[in-house]
Amino acid sequence: SIDRSTLRLLGEHAGQRFWLAENEDGEICVIDYVETGQVWMSGIGCASVEEFAQHGVFIVTKSTVAGAEHFSAAVAIPNGYAEDATLKLPEAVVMPNLIIFDAPEAIEAAIAQHGDAVLLEDNSPIAQPELSLNLTAPFTASSITAGPPHVDEIAVGVPELDALLALLQRNELSLEYGQFSPRPCTHQTGLGGPPKCAEDEAEGTPIDVLPIMAQSGSYLRRSQAEDAFVTTAATVEVVYRVIEDGPGEGWPRGEYGVIVHEADAFPPVTTFFVANGKIVRITAHMGKSLDVVRAEVNGDILYDADAISP
Repeated sequence: SIDRSTLRLLGEHAGQRFWLAENEDGEICVIDYVETGQVWMSGIGCASVEEFAQHGVFIVTKSTVAGAEHFSAAVAIPNGYAEDATLKLPEAVVMPNLIIFDAPEAIEAAIAQHGDAVLLEDNSPIAQPELSLNLTAPFTASSITAGPPHVDEIAVGVPELDALLALLQRNELSLEYGQFSPRPCTHQTGLGGPPKCAEDEAEGTPIDVLPIMAQSGSYLRRSQAEDAFVTTAATVEVVYRVIEDGPGEGWPRGEYGVIVHEADAFPPVTTFFVANGKIVRITAHMGKSLDVVRAEVNGDILYDADAISP
């Protein structure tokens, strides 16, 4: 699997994003994510350090949508070889550490001009470019300087949500991003039900609260909510568009769910439900692993950290 601490964004172009990383075997890997219109693709290609030094790392991803085939193809190259690649592949889009075969004719040209065939998952062949870079100096993925760490790059194209994701990734989430809404309180005891009144509050007094589901459903006042927002080493694992209603009255559905994992927290897995850039409810997944929570997602996945692992 991928060592996420080594992930670097290589570049993006026309709905395509490419990262470079090392896997646990020490190989150099290129990961791509493509989302253009109805086309969604993700893939990974890896090579040994020696192979990377000779030829770069090639990746091609293929998808069929409505009977039409779509390709994404690129080659990661070491620092300092972009000019040479531009001369050899004038039909491609060349960045400091990345060559993107942007158009069908560019992919066809790469197939015609370079190298040995490799097989896609459906066993259809496509050629692997042979760039003959012949780099002899030692190289690792962490020496790539084209982009910042992947942790700063999670975005789904919804500005107000992306802003909140950036805060989560930097562990800078604060109470100002919680949507505390007025709900009438009650002096009734027991689990569930409306938020509980303080001793000096009359039955039915509106209080600003945020719904949270843990062992049971309850409501957090602003003065009680800070621990639910504070993270120190959290990672954003899944972002999805919510398609089902909330648990009940007073529990907003939210537009998006953001699953966060923090190994040393209790519980380690939390889902923040977001609408208009604000957290409108929280689920603290008591007794559930990240894999279980991920499998239970009911919605359109916008980002999944596992999608970049083989």
